[in-house]
Amino acid sequence: MNGADLIACEAVIAAGLPALEPTNPDHFAKCLRVLLAALPKRNQDDLSGELLVAAYRRKLGHMPVAQVNWLADQVLERCEWFPTIAECLTIAAEWQRDDEALREYRRAETALFWERQRVFDDTMAALRARELAPDAIAALPEAWLRAAHTYGHIYPDADAPGGWIYAAELRARNTAVQEQAA
Repeated sequence: MNGADLIACEAVIAAGLPALEPTNPDHFAKCLRVLLAALPKRNQDDLSGELLVAAYRRKLGHMPVAQVNWLADQVLERCEWFPTIAECLTIAAEWQRDDEALREYRRAETALFWERQRVFDDTMAALRARELAPDAIAALPEAWLRAAHTYGHIYPDADAPGGWIYAAELRARNTAVQEQAA
């Protein structure tokens, strides 16, 4: 991944997912009329029907068109009776966004993950080969230092520049101290 690709991926991640537009009132009313026509309900006069539509729109009208359409399909498949708002909200919570913006976001997330993994792997290989200078080691993220220590490449050392020392250097120093003590 080149620098421009990395910057583009980071920009997509930083921007986050755009909010989906809520369904328009006409579309919502159409979906609700389909459900009202397809599912049995208690008898209602025109006034209570208008109140029902208004209440459902108030609680469910914020959903994007794709979610409202999915909800209507699920209600028709699952419900024997016209559902309550609470039942609709429970079903609607199962909906998963699947649009181009989400796919682009996930591609960027995946590309960044694998780029960071490549850099991490290259860094661990450089530490294993003792190719990094002490200041470069000290500049590594704390999690990477812990990983390198876990892998046995470096060890914390207050006397070492940057606070870390290569395992081979630590062994050599410890051997020299033991020989002097003997």
